[in-house]
Amino acid sequence: MDVGGKMIYIAVAMASEAQEIIKFYNLKKDNTIKKFQVFKNSEVTLIITGIGVVNSLIAVTYLLTTEDINSRDIFINLGIAGAKSREKYEIGNVVIANKILDRGNNIEIYPDMIFEHQFKEGSLQSFSHVVKDEKEVETDMVDMEGAAVKAAALFMETSRIFVIKIISDYLFNVDNNIDIQLLLKNNISQISDWIYKVASYNQNFEIEYEDYEREIIEKFILKMNLTESMKSSFLSNIKYYKLSDGDIYSLLNKYMNLEIKAKKEVKKILDEINKQIIK
Repeated sequence: MDVGGKMIYIAVAMASEAQEIIKFYNLKKDNTIKKFQVFKNSEVTLIITGIGVVNSLIAVTYLLTTEDINSRDIFINLGIAGAKSREKYEIGNVVIANKILDRGNNIEIYPDMIFEHQFKEGSLQSFSHVVKDEKEVETDMVDMEGAAVKAAALFMETSRIFVIKIISDYLFNVDNNIDIQLLLKNNISQISDWIYKVASYNQNFEIEYEDYEREIIEKFILKMNLTESMKSSFLSNIKYYKLSDGDIYSLLNKYMNLEIKAKKEVKKILDEINKQIIK
């Protein structure tokens, strides 16, 4: 399928996750790249990052630095994850992360959720170690590299960055016979169909705000003196909230009379707003 000159970048941690994706897209290894294993065709570029957030951050940064990134390209971290609860997910469920944490590297991300999809949603926590204490887990899912999408946000709009996980097991009840390749094989077609739909959208589509909504948004940005990166993330999340029929005025107005003395207070407020948007 033609995606109109856009490139779809996919990062996976392990070769076992990459194998079925490489087959599906008929990707060929780029032998000019020596530091990482990278596979390509005219529309898709896949990199095997290695396990761990730090390895993934390095790999993603390396790849996107060496590529000519188009403003309409998209990036996906794709792979398996363990679920905290059997009640919420079944093995093989495809889940899009709506919140990503990595306490070890001080990463907290609220991806834009502005595109319709048929998958489940949930929060994801990335660890640099094998989790042995349930008290460490604050989210629905756990992996070891999803938080590396923070690197992708340096190169493209957050509305074009996604973390997609396939549930492979349940925490503290790990099945050592997980067939990772089969999980990818069973789900790559439907994931790919959705990716191509997203790639075909115009990332700059406009949302029609009411005048009072636009006014409170502009006042909030000025009040908080948001940096460009903060502003971009904030506007993307507000767009999602609008699409979800959220009450933007009520969400923001309660912060307008606060006295802001430090940037850390702004970050705390933005975190509070994000948690109200992504429940």
